[in-house]
Amino acid sequence: MLQMIVVSSGLMIAVMLLIAYWIVSGTGKSLNNISKVMAHINYDDLTSLPRADVTTDDEIGEIGAA
Repeated sequence: MLQMIVVSSGLMIAVMLLIAYWIVSGTGKSLNNISKVMAHINYDDLTSLPRADVTTDDEIGEIGAA
């Protein structure tokens, strides 16, 4: 019984770590894309600003669309 509890706990921790990695990597890619676009802004000529290609529906996507 104890062995089954330990194995199931280990599997749950592994699944939670995979989900956390998936979320963090997606957010990191979006933030990296936004920072690359911001690095190429010409502050002497603000008539045409580049747009970040971020398609998420969260706060990061709102920043990218602004």
